[in-house]
Amino acid sequence: MDFLLLVSAGCYLPVYYIVAFSKRELTYGAHSGTAAEFLITLAKTAGNFALNDPFIFFIALPLAGWRAYRILRTHVIADPMFDAMLIAGATYALLFFPLNIFSVYYWTPAYVFSVPAVIHFYAKNKECARGYWRFSKKAVALLFAISVLPSGVHLISYYKYVPINFNATVDFIANDIQQKPHEDVPVIYIDSMTPDAASIYYDSLNIFLQVRGGLKAEQFVMRSAANPVTDRQLRTHGQELAIGDPLYAAYYSVIELPPTVAPSAGDYLIIVPQTTADIDQDYLMRLQQSCCDLVFSTASAFAVPNLSLKILLKLAAARIGLGESMGKNYFGPPDYFVFVRR
Repeated sequence: MDFLLLVSAGCYLPVYYIVAFSKRELTYGAHSGTAAEFLITLAKTAGNFALNDPFIFFIALPLAGWRAYRILRTHVIADPMFDAMLIAGATYALLFFPLNIFSVYYWTPAYVFSVPAVIHFYAKNKECARGYWRFSKKAVALLFAISVLPSGVHLISYYKYVPINFNATVDFIANDIQQKPHEDVPVIYIDSMTPDAASIYYDSLNIFLQVRGGLKAEQFVMRSAANPVTDRQLRTHGQELAIGDPLYAAYYSVIELPPTVAPSAGDYLIIVPQTTADIDQDYLMRLQQSCCDLVFSTASAFAVPNLSLKILLKLAAARIGLGESMGKNYFGPPDYFVFVRR
């Protein structure tokens, strides 16, 4: 029974590979870059996890490897409960490296299994009080103070404000479309967002404008000034949604031919908190001076900027010319801005 418990804890990774990862092009999209590009992205993924989840990265994963080595090579007796928990947490966390994806919450389930196991082995084994294990405790404590904590405080305020600001933005746009006379159907753009990379933002805005704002699908359309990355697949998916549910008609309009349409007079341009642009007063001023009138914005008085180590490293990389491919919305303000093209 002890053996089966240990085996079952490690089953997740091979089962996931057979059932889901081998068909990842249907869910996560197939990797289309070179091997070098994949490795660069993998390095960024590992770096993101190290700064966001140092406990898992620097303690739980190495401890799982160390325990596996001790059990297999030095014939240390396995702990059926805590070794199984450690294996379960490690296999779940390792999955995201071949997938090469990261988000701040991806490793959260790993803590449920890893924390009790780490506490157990650190308390039981004197070896965990010296060498790498002693150093890792100090490194994790430091990273928690300069990376995890600042990021966490920022995200608490960010997710507190974003739903409130989003609803206020939806209310304004819906009321503005209903009250103002329009010769043509109003067109809505989301600044610096491709329609496939930002499909969730186009989609949610479309649904909320209809369900919350009371608009009908034919009262507005969505367009993008950027080509979709997954052009054919996106259009096929969008067409299926539009046929199956009329609510998706306006969303599908963002991916209809022609793929790119430049904004014209009277079109709405929305800046969302998830933008990759560096939103500051200069950016907003340039938009107003060049082409657009700012007609609505939210204000988040108590929002906390993201001052984590990751952001400081991104700023440093941008200064020496290494951050061109990174998103530039460094501090993550939770505000929305609505412009109308002149």
